[in-house]
Amino acid sequence: MKKHYISLPNCARAAGTQAVRAGNLIFVGGQMSLDDQGNVVGTDIKTQARNAFEALKQVLGEAGATMADVV
Repeated sequence: MKKHYISLPNCARAAGTQAVRAGNLIFVGGQMSLDDQGNVVGTDIKTQARNAFEALKQVLGEAGATMADVV
């Protein structure tokens, strides 16, 4: 099966591959609460979780998917 490696362009937190698409499946790596320069954002779990999910949304978008596609 052909693999397509996905990463966010022009983003320090996107160093390397963020996800891999294999067929109709997308495998996403762990996301952190980082800004575009790679600095940790937020001092509490609520803020960091919100930012990690926003990062996940961006990676999914780059792969052509949305949070509605997550199982």
